[in-house]
Amino acid sequence: MQRLKEFQELGFLIEPFGPETVLVRGVPAGIRQDRLEPALRDMLEDVVELTVEKKMLAPREAVVTSAACKAAVKAGDRLTEPEMRALIEQLVQCDNPYVCPHGRPAMVRLDHTSLEKIFQR
Repeated sequence: MQRLKEFQELGFLIEPFGPETVLVRGVPAGIRQDRLEPALRDMLEDVVELTVEKKMLAPREAVVTSAACKAAVKAGDRLTEPEMRALIEQLVQCDNPYVCPHGRPAMVRLDHTSLEKIFQR
């Protein structure tokens, strides 16, 4: 319950609902409905795991990183063309658009020769 404020700053409306239960009244617009419960559970588990491992509260950055990861568009997600364009526009506005919070590439550069090899031309 000590981290509710950080979740609220991320756009979650969460309040205590018993000793080990929370009531979710609202979520950020970026989280898809079909991914909502698993994403929130995963985020809470990540924060608890980090807290237990380090025997102190997980840093705020860990909460934000976890939220971003869980809310992210995943491989296989169907997007409309306007959603794809908006996603790319948001990506290029990031401080570091080249990698995700885990360090995986978000962009790659392909030269003409590489494209020819891929398409066997």
